[in-house]
Amino acid sequence: MQLEEGIVDVTKTVIYKNAYDFHFGTPKTKASIRKVALDGGTIKLLKEWKEHQQKQIKTKYVLSFNGIPTNKHTLRHIIRRHAKIAKVKEIAVHGLRHSHASLLIHMKEDPLILKERLGHSDVQITLGTYGHLYPNRDFELASRLSNVMERDFSKKDLTSNQGNQHLSIDNH
Repeated sequence: MQLEEGIVDVTKTVIYKNAYDFHFGTPKTKASIRKVALDGGTIKLLKEWKEHQQKQIKTKYVLSFNGIPTNKHTLRHIIRRHAKIAKVKEIAVHGLRHSHASLLIHMKEDPLILKERLGHSDVQITLGTYGHLYPNRDFELASRLSNVMERDFSKKDLTSNQGNQHLSIDNH
């Protein structure tokens, strides 16, 4: 993780059987290997966590309380506890990914940006998974078009005949 640059390098996936049997593998697809930009608030929290964590235990893993990667069951318990405190519905760990994508769609982010951020190999995967969340923006589009297209016809350019018939003008 390059916190100073505000980037997370996604280059590996953890295969976690238990605390004593885990290893790192290659992500599912070439597109899964990516750089993800983080916002300033998230970077600040990660730096604070890293500082706190290093006082407790020296580890190279971001999500670690004991020197080894935190497993998804621990994360599920944390989510469950905080959902109960916040009185909101609990979601699965993978649901955080879907919530993130849904939020970006709500913010009207471009599907190509989502494709890159989520590590999809093709935008069709992104649209196939999240396409139903894109609102019908046809009226919004029509409104924007009306602001772009202006018409200002000169009265002398107009004829009383608005049909498509040839007009013969008598100059006598």
